[in-house]
Amino acid sequence: MTLPLPGLPRFKGNEEDFPAWLAQFSSALYLSKVDKSEEKRALLMMCISQPVVGILISRCNQKNVAVDVDFNKLMLKMTLHYRTKPIQLAKYHRLFGLRQQPGQSTCDFASQIEHVAGFCKFPIDLARVQAIVFSMGFRDDNIRSQLIQRDHKSMEPAVALARQLESIVIETKRSSGNHPMNLTKLADIKQIDGNKATTTSPQWYRCGRTNHTAANCRFKEEFCRNCDKKGHIAAVCQSTLNRQPSEQQR
Repeated sequence: MTLPLPGLPRFKGNEEDFPAWLAQFSSALYLSKVDKSEEKRALLMMCISQPVVGILISRCNQKNVAVDVDFNKLMLKMTLHYRTKPIQLAKYHRLFGLRQQPGQSTCDFASQIEHVAGFCKFPIDLARVQAIVFSMGFRDDNIRSQLIQRDHKSMEPAVALARQLESIVIETKRSSGNHPMNLTKLADIKQIDGNKATTTSPQWYRCGRTNHTAANCRFKEEFCRNCDKKGHIAAVCQSTLNRQPSEQQR
């Protein structure tokens, strides 16, 4: 014999309300003393709205959920549907589809990524995701090819490396008559502690190129515009490379 229930909890399909509704419905089942599956199923149908019934029909391949589907199976379908948060595909698509636009500065592109990423819920590390999007979306093909070869733990070291590579390209164009540098030769640039960068080839410290020795470099008599020392150009100046990213952006 069932006990009269003054008011059954009703679930209207709001995902945030599902855990609390499930707890109330379980208590209602206990108090009602119903044992048979069909009785539990009937009680369930009374405690959910029409849109939720429609979801169950869809999840059960258009079967008559009030007659043809076992109660436990219905509860499992509801739990899987309403407890599993759907991935925000539209927001993820927008984030991972970001690309640096013509005329958009490196810092502005990084700021745009931070803004769009703020609307997403991440099961993975947000800082690393932002670094991935920045690297994948960088407009310059040569610089992007260098950025995506590194696993940046956050966007700050990725931005610092991109700015360093941009500086090398600009300086090399200026010094060699606007002939762009092949950035595949930048593979020896290494990141240290996510903040500093250094080089591992002795040819690098004068101009950044590796196709000649330091003794034969045409910049060995050049005075650096950054530190005023003789023998290298500003693009590879160690004073610049050892700055913190925040200092480079000033």
